[in-house]
Amino acid sequence: MLSFIILTLATLHAGVHLMGYSRSFSTAGTRIIHQPIPRKMGILWLAVCLLFLAAGVGYLLELDWWHYCGISAIVLSQVLIITDWKEARWGTLINIVLLSVIIWDMVG
Repeated sequence: MLSFIILTLATLHAGVHLMGYSRSFSTAGTRIIHQPIPRKMGILWLAVCLLFLAAGVGYLLELDWWHYCGISAIVLSQVLIITDWKEARWGTLINIVLLSVIIWDMVG
């Protein structure tokens, strides 16, 4: 059950970051993400998306390196959230939950 929750959260959060990427290159997703995103930042949104997906798959397959992808994704995601706090602040909650799971898994 925990695996399903982690994979779902990581995938959904990756999807949000993918919307940020697509918003930076087109007007797609303007109902969800209202502020324009510069293209250089859009690349970072895509990188975070891929890191969250890698972390989710790595966790599912019980690979040793999934923690590193997850922590990297969370740190970069939080940087993106801080740059647009008003619109993206709720992503912090998902980051905290995922970070807690990563720490739990690393300690236990």
